[in-house]
Amino acid sequence: MADITNQLIIRTCNEKIRPTAEELVSAYDHCIRLKNWWDANNIGGACPNTADNIADGSGPTGDGRPQMTGRKANHARNFIDPFLIFMDTVEVGDTQSRITRLRQIAVNTEMRF
Repeated sequence: MADITNQLIIRTCNEKIRPTAEELVSAYDHCIRLKNWWDANNIGGACPNTADNIADGSGPTGDGRPQMTGRKANHARNFIDPFLIFMDTVEVGDTQSRITRLRQIAVNTEMRF
């Protein structure tokens, strides 16, 4: 099989494809850790799914970050499961999951927590 030597393709793979794969793998790994943390610490039972503000110093009178609420925290947690299912899915005609394919491309996938 011949190598692809087109410089635009090489540059795209190195500067766009690999970094995107790295971000997706990192996001997947972070989601796994957050899900495990959330469940192990019963955050779902402790954090009400309401519009009540979480007193973390955010908001217009705080440090300027968008205000976090119980509902926003629960929504963020609820977005994780569909993402993980999507990434763990093996596409029709394939033998490996999406996350496995991305791990074969990614180089730097450091965890933040």
